[in-house]
Amino acid sequence: MFETLTGPAIFVHLAAIMYVIAMLIREQLILRLFILAGTGLYIVYYFTIGDVPLWEAIFWSVMIGLTNIYSIIVMSLERTTFNMTDEEKVILGKFSSLNPGQFRKLMKVGQAQDANAETLMTIEGKHSDYLYFLVSGTCRAKRGDVTFDINESCFIGEISMLLNIPATATTLLETGGRYIVWSKEDIEKLQRKNPNIGIALSSIMKLDLAEKVSKSVRVA
Repeated sequence: MFETLTGPAIFVHLAAIMYVIAMLIREQLILRLFILAGTGLYIVYYFTIGDVPLWEAIFWSVMIGLTNIYSIIVMSLERTTFNMTDEEKVILGKFSSLNPGQFRKLMKVGQAQDANAETLMTIEGKHSDYLYFLVSGTCRAKRGDVTFDINESCFIGEISMLLNIPATATTLLETGGRYIVWSKEDIEKLQRKNPNIGIALSSIMKLDLAEKVSKSVRVA
């Protein structure tokens, strides 16, 4: 027993304990850190168990460790706002159902644009191939004979996107406004590759729509 606790075999036991603990953890980042620790202990064991290190086992353990390190880095970046602009950080606050990594993927298929002139976004009764997010400025909307303003930090065209129906209002962004635009085709491609992003984006648009309805009821 003493030899087990003081000899190279101790590294095997410690590594196995790390793996067992990892299997009990749901948090992926912490889970991978424990697996990485276990892999490191196995490598130490393979170095010390015999007169000659077990190079084949060491090589593949190092490969497993490096792959795990890569995954840890990717997962960490997905949870941080590193390398985001101040504007993107503000917009991310509206997209609370998306983690920073998912938000980056969504922004990658969109385009940020400034309205150098009045910009027509949607036409009532016509299908729109685009989804807009109003970053700043005011958008004038007209539904039938009713005219109203849509202020910043909200979607335009989300009803058409969610229900696949013609736009319910004609919207015109005033000069000087800023917005993000996505094509319906690009969003659908992104949703197919990343179903979780599609579910989260749908939830965000529904919440945005509910807020608009609530405001319109209070105004009425």
